[in-house]
Amino acid sequence: MTTKAKTKDGVREYAKIVESYRDEEGKVRKRVIQNLGPIRSEEDRERFEQIVEEYEKGENFVRLNDVTLESCREFGATYLVERLVDEYGIGELVGSKVMDNGAEFNVWKVLKAMLVKQVLEPSSERETFEWIEEDYARDLEVDQHHLYRALDYLISGKEGIERDLFERLGEESLLEDMTAFYDLTSSYVEGTACERALYGYSRDHRSDRPQVVLALVMMDGMPVMHEVLPGNTLDKTTLEGLVEDLENRLQVEETVFVADRGLMTEDNMKTCEKAKYPYILGIPRRKNEKAEELLRKKVPGKDSQRACEIHREEVDDMTRRYILCLDEETRKNRLETLDEVREEESKELQELKKRFEKSRSGEGRGRPMTKNGATTQIKKILGKNKRLFNVNIEETIEWELDEKAWNYEQAIAGKFLLVTTTDLKPNKAMEKYKELGTVERAFDKIKNSLDIRPIYHYKPDRVKAHIFLCILGLLIHKIIEKLTDQTAEKTLKQLKRIHLTKLKTPETSRKKLTQLNPQQKEIFEKLTITPPKELKIQENLW
Repeated sequence: MTTKAKTKDGVREYAKIVESYRDEEGKVRKRVIQNLGPIRSEEDRERFEQIVEEYEKGENFVRLNDVTLESCREFGATYLVERLVDEYGIGELVGSKVMDNGAEFNVWKVLKAMLVKQVLEPSSERETFEWIEEDYARDLEVDQHHLYRALDYLISGKEGIERDLFERLGEESLLEDMTAFYDLTSSYVEGTACERALYGYSRDHRSDRPQVVLALVMMDGMPVMHEVLPGNTLDKTTLEGLVEDLENRLQVEETVFVADRGLMTEDNMKTCEKAKYPYILGIPRRKNEKAEELLRKKVPGKDSQRACEIHREEVDDMTRRYILCLDEETRKNRLETLDEVREEESKELQELKKRFEKSRSGEGRGRPMTKNGATTQIKKILGKNKRLFNVNIEETIEWELDEKAWNYEQAIAGKFLLVTTTDLKPNKAMEKYKELGTVERAFDKIKNSLDIRPIYHYKPDRVKAHIFLCILGLLIHKIIEKLTDQTAEKTLKQLKRIHLTKLKTPETSRKKLTQLNPQQKEIFEKLTITPPKELKIQENLW
């Protein structure tokens, strides 16, 4: 019941728990069981009504000093990931595809826990097992080897999972732009037992480690397909199989295919043309006569970022248009860098020359510097700028600027060249190509937030499964970011403050959630997920 009392600030309403009883004379009277406090808002009123309902169900009230906080576990972010997995059908699709016939454990529940851990705080399978045992908000009985077996089941259903997820993302309006952005990266592997881990060009700058290559296709910011390839795979050899998968596995009928210059070959252009996929491809700026000729041209206009069509050709009834793009700010910075390179590396070469001559004359300490030793030092000094200098080593070290190479680098500073079969205007083609950066940022997220590396598995299928789990984690991140307009890391950090507590009284124990703040409620609203406070806490919680 409620009562009203006058105060100097006006009338204030108070809530109480009151029960009826008969006195010794048999008259019905009322007595206050508990004063609940003032009602200042509708939230207070709802909370007090809930307390009354619980009291009427026979819930006991205890003294605050008799309540013990037995334990506390993170719940908000875990709950969000689990609900997203269910809401977008990831759980249903993965669960239906993993072949768990005869498994002595619930494969999908284990994979779900592994995916939650991957999204929240990626770690090894051993650390994930410890997290399930000690910190996971679900009561899940699992042995450590179940995690490895779950990976085996996951990879067995990869192709079907990707196909069905692609369809589901389209149904949920998360794939409105069907442009296919394609890029590759590498990730090093610890040990030498994995057959697919081979030495190759390392994007991690770890040429001392064997690696695998990850090829990824993204549409509208979502990862839709990937492949794990041997570590020595060349970028330009991967496109034919990818296009075949887009056609046959995902059954993509219309798309614009966008990839960087590492994929640009005549064969790859013909592969896209055969599949009737319009494309926008970057063209290598060096060791390509046509590109070198076109890149020397000027880009008319006054915009700081601009593009123009400078050449077109007809090939097998297809029109290939060549788009020259210029970024004035990048050009300015590159020209300044070239001048700095010329000055700094000339100084370093001069210092090396002095040391070489001194060593060869017997004035230096230790053995004289050999030509091979000097050559090694020169390579370290010049690095990727070695094309700008002509160096000769005989009795001394002589060098000069390669004027042809220098003039070409100045001419192409801030420029890049595209070839496209689309009918997009030059500036639109340039903007679309720059969106390829979404894949690069996804790789950065996979390697940092989702910790794809290092990879400790040695069985090829488990390496693939580990990476697939990372890709599923990336998908969850991208769904969160698309619907909240903030990074997944920030969203998850805010929700990690929601905890599930276990309270113990002399008679029983209860589980309670910490109260949600306005920011947390807004996150659930944007993601169209029912906040946990409105749900009955299930018995399978720890």
